[in-house]
Amino acid sequence: MKCLLLLMCVVAAGGALYDNANKVCKDLLAEHSPAAEANDDCVADNSKDTCDNCMYSKNCAGDKFCCPYLKKCVNSTDRCYFPIANCNPVCYDSNDPTSCSCSESDFPNKWVKCTNDPSTYAYYGEKKSSVQVSYSRNENSVGALKETDDMAEGALCNHNILRAAAGLSPVQWNECLAKFAKDYAEELQAKNCELEHSDGSRRVKLCGFNYVGENLYNFSISSGIDDKTKKDAGWIATQAWWDELADYVYAMNTDGSPGGFDECGTRNEHGPIGHLTQVMWSTTTHIGCDQALCGNNAHVVVCVYGEGGNYENTPAFSLEARNLLNASPEAAPHGGLPTCTDGGPSNNDGIYTTTPQPTTTTTTTSGESTTGDIPPGGDGKCMLKGGQECKFPVKTPWGDQTDCNFFNQFGYSTKYCYQFVYNGLVYVDECDLSDPDCA
Repeated sequence: MKCLLLLMCVVAAGGALYDNANKVCKDLLAEHSPAAEANDDCVADNSKDTCDNCMYSKNCAGDKFCCPYLKKCVNSTDRCYFPIANCNPVCYDSNDPTSCSCSESDFPNKWVKCTNDPSTYAYYGEKKSSVQVSYSRNENSVGALKETDDMAEGALCNHNILRAAAGLSPVQWNECLAKFAKDYAEELQAKNCELEHSDGSRRVKLCGFNYVGENLYNFSISSGIDDKTKKDAGWIATQAWWDELADYVYAMNTDGSPGGFDECGTRNEHGPIGHLTQVMWSTTTHIGCDQALCGNNAHVVVCVYGEGGNYENTPAFSLEARNLLNASPEAAPHGGLPTCTDGGPSNNDGIYTTTPQPTTTTTTTSGESTTGDIPPGGDGKCMLKGGQECKFPVKTPWGDQTDCNFFNQFGYSTKYCYQFVYNGLVYVDECDLSDPDCA
């Protein structure tokens, strides 16, 4: 596998009560990182060397990082041998290892050996804790959540951490909005938590705002909604809305000005992106949220926003904010934020659109070939020199790759197959030109 070097900017932001500088928010961010849920204390930081199995880059020594495709410690010149985790889509440090799609059967719980006892492996899953999480509502006199309620803090912190990635002002809690959210969550409770927005007329001139926006989220689990789920509901719902960024394309007009928030098609055709744009609406200053249970196994979350967003022909945020978000580490796993022009297709100008420059990181198989004298080809599969198949079409930050000639547009004569992007590096593998299916 080869590595194409690109540059990435990192954005720092801060400045309000429940923002990413606040201790409550820092603690919540650490609590909700995948590493916090893994029983991997037996793996010392900086303890894994070249091509050792890893789960996070902190496991790797020196300048190496944990490759999200191989899940091995590498730098830009290392050569590693199978087995590899073979994660597709790739499994970043920020992903929960138990939810990653990796074809190696030993991944994740027989993958990373403990530092002091190599005969045992780190376990990734729900941390077995002796501390029982409890949650009780912190309400005002009319039953609306106060901003110091655990669920409210989760919603505020995650909104503001994500808004900071675009340089947007943090939102504050509004107990009037929280009362509306509580009342409407209870209405949805009576409908078995089916998601149906409240009538927009009810949110006009509400709580001192001209118009109030609304996001909904529901969740069910067979083992039941416990106190931890209730406590985490504000954070988790916000994250689900934010993850629509993977589909979002920022609209531009021909004259270079921003277009309406929904004028572009989505990137992956998964559905609407209005929850994300409401979370990130630049003129929103206050939110209020609540939740309600539907039986023992499901709940619904309602957050409402003043001022509301998602106005027709209006951008969610400025072009300057888009540029910050596009270059932010929060947006990097989603390929940044590309634009479209006049409602056309994506311009493929996310963060990873600098002309790639190759370095050499190669993955190969060890041992003898099992194919004997049978030449590759004729089976419709383009095989790579690393031993994997390039499954066309391959989605890249520059559009779909349909054959091995894709990188010729950047001036390369070598035939590459795109793999993934990580920390500003674009990883490719080389097509095996002895395979006629790669021609």
